[in-house]
Amino acid sequence: MEQGAGHVLARGVGRSQFRFRFLIPYSGIRRRGMQALIRRGAAVELADVAPPRGDCVVDVAFAGVCRTDLAVADGRIAVAEGRVLGHELSGYYEGRPVSVIPFVDRAWLGIDVDGAFASQVAVPRACLVALPDGMSMVHGAYVEPVAAALGVLEVVRAGMRVAIGGDNRIAALTARIVEAAGARRVDARADVAIEHDGAVDLTRLVDGGVLILKSRAARDVLVPAGELVARSLTIRGISHGSFLTAVAWLHERRIAIDDLLAAPRPLTDFAAVFAASERQKQLFAL
Repeated sequence: MEQGAGHVLARGVGRSQFRFRFLIPYSGIRRRGMQALIRRGAAVELADVAPPRGDCVVDVAFAGVCRTDLAVADGRIAVAEGRVLGHELSGYYEGRPVSVIPFVDRAWLGIDVDGAFASQVAVPRACLVALPDGMSMVHGAYVEPVAAALGVLEVVRAGMRVAIGGDNRIAALTARIVEAAGARRVDARADVAIEHDGAVDLTRLVDGGVLILKSRAARDVLVPAGELVARSLTIRGISHGSFLTAVAWLHERRIAIDDLLAAPRPLTDFAAVFAASERQKQLFAL
């Protein structure tokens, strides 16, 4: 570590061996606004920022850490100087529990506008998703990943054979949703194959099958065009399903998720949170 004026500069290796640089305050902070985790220069910094202004200002309760946040933190996704990170959250708007749809068109919280790793976040009213009374607010912060996984049900139906690529948390979540919907997970001769990590294996599909692309990484996916035509295969990119359905599934506990969630930690622990295992969803308690 290197100590500088007002900060400790820590260099570490984050999840998946991506390198992060953190500016961690080590002296007392004079609060002029609210604490937020921001990207500044080549570092991620916990800083005092002005409270947000916007249509609806949500008091953040819990915020989940996504691979997208890690990509912003280590510079693989470029953002404006001082951008507040984070897009998965639960919180309160006018005293009522809510989650949030973290995008409008293609503009995302934590990338294009300030995000949820802060005491408050401003979002358009149309992005508010009401949570039922009594629903876990930790589960409320997991609505966006569940909605993303539910997107595959645009194609997957009960009785289908489904091959799920990837060995990560979102692949495990997708598998649970597919099975809860009455489909059967298989390794070969699948009606549908779902990609999560950039690896595409068409041999797992039957003729006439569908390949669903889910990962958002900025990379090319190479597939043999001749095989697509000869075997009448279809490729579909699918984003999110219904956020209201995601809330219902979580509230009704149609899928088990608690083993996928780590214990929430304060925002001041962000360096350790970012470096933690990706096998569990890391969460901030705001």
